[in-house]
Amino acid sequence: MALIDLDEATRLDPANPWPYINRGNVYREQDQYESAITEYNTAIELDPGIGLAYYVRGLAYRYIGDIESARADFEKALELGYDPERVKQLLAEIGFPVD
Repeated sequence: MALIDLDEATRLDPANPWPYINRGNVYREQDQYESAITEYNTAIELDPGIGLAYYVRGLAYRYIGDIESARADFEKALELGYDPERVKQLLAEIGFPVD
């Protein structure tokens, strides 16, 4: 049901990045990481200033083992001020500690 509602939301307002982020989160929770990344990419194209979008895309990249892409996204989320403590923790967990 959630995906149907989010599909409708993107149809009604295709320039709104939030339904894409939320749809990506649904895919990520279902272990459909490539689909999640596609949704997050769309959200970032629509609004590159949303730190959360980089954070969740970084999580998806981490789950598929693309550590370099995860690192880049976590660093961008940190640059945008998204949850600095959590992002620093994740960067350290993947081998890139931040002061």
